[in-house]
Amino acid sequence: MKENVSCYYILYLAYRIFVTKYLFISQNFQKAIAASFIGASIFFGGNAARAEIDYAGLPYLGGSEKIDINNANIRVYLKLPGLYPNIAAKIVNNGPFKTAADVYNIKGLSGAEKDILKKYEGKFVALDEKPEYVIDKINNGYVAQIPSNKNL
Repeated sequence: MKENVSCYYILYLAYRIFVTKYLFISQNFQKAIAASFIGASIFFGGNAARAEIDYAGLPYLGGSEKIDINNANIRVYLKLPGLYPNIAAKIVNNGPFKTAADVYNIKGLSGAEKDILKKYEGKFVALDEKPEYVIDKINNGYVAQIPSNKNL
């Protein structure tokens, strides 16, 4: 409940900033609208954000020696020389895998790539996919700087 209250408080503050900056209405009317907004959001959205906080596979997303091949972000493979970016991209794009050994069945892997995978096969685990992590397997907010062209 504490997380929901802080979320609603942030929404309330954003609302207050918007109203006081862009709308010129009385404070009493603002309070009435804010109270209605908060009441409605608590009533209708009380169970909206129920993220799994204690995910058991969290260490395998890059914080340990082992990597979860079904949920880890592509950049985690930077820790294993030779995997990033080509082999890592093939792993990320061809899951889910039932076992860690299933990575050898990826179509298009060369013999050299399989040898590199063999070198690290003890570092892979295949946990069940979690939608909140799978969505970020390719790009978890990393944005490359694009050079600007001043002539445009």
